[in-house]
Amino acid sequence: MKKFVLSEIMLLSTTEKKAKKVKFDKRRTLILGKNGTGKSCLIKSIYKTFGAPPYTDHPSWKQINPISIVRFEIDGLKYSILKDGKMYAIYDNTDEL
Repeated sequence: MKKFVLSEIMLLSTTEKKAKKVKFDKRRTLILGKNGTGKSCLIKSIYKTFGAPPYTDHPSWKQINPISIVRFEIDGLKYSILKDGKMYAIYDNTDEL
């Protein structure tokens, strides 16, 4: 079985002119916070970047429609996937499209 590890997610909102980068530990990452701090939006953004739309989405998050990049590893090889609106791009371990 192949080993899949999430490395980080980067989110960019051009409407709010804000960005966020979250790094994940190779072994374990806990996402903690009070209600309304964006825990669900973070998890759903990972799903959406891989092309899996969540069942529900927060209305304000839909309006922002952030650009996202998820970096991950499969058996030690690094990859990135970019989502910008309906456009997706996947980069291999040498950053080739």
